[in-house]
Amino acid sequence: MTAPPGTQITPAELRQLDAQYRPFPDFQSFSAAVELDTDLWELVVAGLRQKQADASADFDRSVEVALRAAAVDTGALEGEYTVDRGFTMTVATQAEGWEEQIAEKGEHVRRLFEAQLRGYELARDLAVSEVPITEAWIRQLHTELAEGAETYQVLTPQGWQEQALPKGTYKRLPNHVLQQDGTRHSYAPVDRVPDEMQRLIAELRTPVFEQAHAILQAAYAHYALVVVHPFADLNGRAARALASTFLLQAQQVPLVIFADQRNEYLDALITADRDNYQVFVAFIFHCAAQASQLIATHLVPPITQQAEKLGETIALLSELSQQELWSIGGELLGSLERRVRSILDEIVLPKGVDADSMLVNRMPWSGPDIEGYREVDCMLPATSEKQNMIDIHLTTVILARKHTTTVSLRVLAKIGAPIYPLLIQSVETSDVFPIRLADVHPEETAGLTRRLRAWLRGVISEAIGKLTRKAEQSLREASH
Repeated sequence: MTAPPGTQITPAELRQLDAQYRPFPDFQSFSAAVELDTDLWELVVAGLRQKQADASADFDRSVEVALRAAAVDTGALEGEYTVDRGFTMTVATQAEGWEEQIAEKGEHVRRLFEAQLRGYELARDLAVSEVPITEAWIRQLHTELAEGAETYQVLTPQGWQEQALPKGTYKRLPNHVLQQDGTRHSYAPVDRVPDEMQRLIAELRTPVFEQAHAILQAAYAHYALVVVHPFADLNGRAARALASTFLLQAQQVPLVIFADQRNEYLDALITADRDNYQVFVAFIFHCAAQASQLIATHLVPPITQQAEKLGETIALLSELSQQELWSIGGELLGSLERRVRSILDEIVLPKGVDADSMLVNRMPWSGPDIEGYREVDCMLPATSEKQNMIDIHLTTVILARKHTTTVSLRVLAKIGAPIYPLLIQSVETSDVFPIRLADVHPEETAGLTRRLRAWLRGVISEAIGKLTRKAEQSLREASH
């Protein structure tokens, strides 16, 4: 990142900043200070697991999309270049013209991206091998990430200077950051880095850490490395790749933080520096969940390549009453049927195949419940009847035999849910689409609209596949 020129700092000020360094907490203290809804995480990744089983040949390719997205935006988060979701997904999916779009940003951007991608691939290799993380491996990770960078800005007693970037070695000069408000944030003093890094590795090998959930592991490792800031530069990129190793090992999902999430990301880190780790853990949860959705989306053909946009905040949740949340959920249910009908109208189905959707009343619900979540309903203006389900019907007739596939969707709400107060569930598969309050209230974000449309297309695609298998079975039976 570009440093402000001409700013000077005295040796006494450097000593004072060194003395202000606050070491990262031990993992037990970190984990004891947060709550993690592991059941919700299982719901989020359940659909990915099912799609992985059904499309194993495409799974590695879909993970590669997420890795490339992470590699593109990890440099943009540091201000090395600017991107938007369209550019990120073009490069991530290697869509037509992606190389030309990178070239337009300059040769340095291509070098940075390639180095950053090698860093994430190194993280994936470690996750697959299940070899323990060592200091040597973290230094190797930094070396890979730094291949695209030659110099960095360092604050010396003479002011800001540009110097050659040491690759794979711990810092030799202080790197306390000058913040926008003119104050400086203290990182580990140079002489304390080796001890702090040894302490970090020791924490990563404690039984309590090794048995912890991958979200907590990723959040802690990321936060601790950033607190130390052991390298001259690229510490944020190293922390994000390091965090990815735990998520990749547990679920084959990297940590994907998009560039337009930068402010929320930095705010979460600042909050963690005040000993409130919950916000940062929740942010890591969401970023891991969005990576899971990104991978799952690219496992369901045909599908339009998508981009997600982060909502501003989930703070509105505490201000929302149960009645208001149920009202929002009911409006969402009503709009879902219109979206489904719009997608069905766009699809060119074979002759003889009919498709329709409708809101229905299926009360009471007899299927399994999701703990803490309640089903919402909406009112049909024409009949004043409450409806709680959307049925999607696909029908065809083969050899005078009618074949029908029905897929049903419902909306669930949970007051007080810290991350996802709303869920859309596919009843037949139990696959869920989680929704943050900030993405639907006070108005729906463009990112949610695109993401939800892609998910619904996937649901309909799976329904078409079921109908195809029924028709094929009918043909096999007729041939005997």
